[in-house]
Amino acid sequence: MSEFFIERLIRLNEGLQITGLSKSGWYVKIEAGEIPEPIREGRRSLWMLSDIVAYVRHRAETAPRGRVRLIAEARTDQPADRRGAQPEAIFFSRSVEK
Repeated sequence: MSEFFIERLIRLNEGLQITGLSKSGWYVKIEAGEIPEPIREGRRSLWMLSDIVAYVRHRAETAPRGRVRLIAEARTDQPADRRGAQPEAIFFSRSVEK
């Protein structure tokens, strides 16, 4: 299966939704080097979506139960807004093989 990603920067709240981590857990993972340091843009902290997806994949692959396969797809099946920008959604599916 081919995978498709549009590289973009995400904010903390989106990163928390993707990973399922709490805010304090997120910063613990940064201190441990599991999630990269943020990119600073003024007062905002941003992360590359591909780095967060790589973290989720790594966690899924090293899960203790069976062999886990994680599939992430970027889908733009929503209509464009007034500016012509397509909204993007990331879908993760997980299957466990014994």
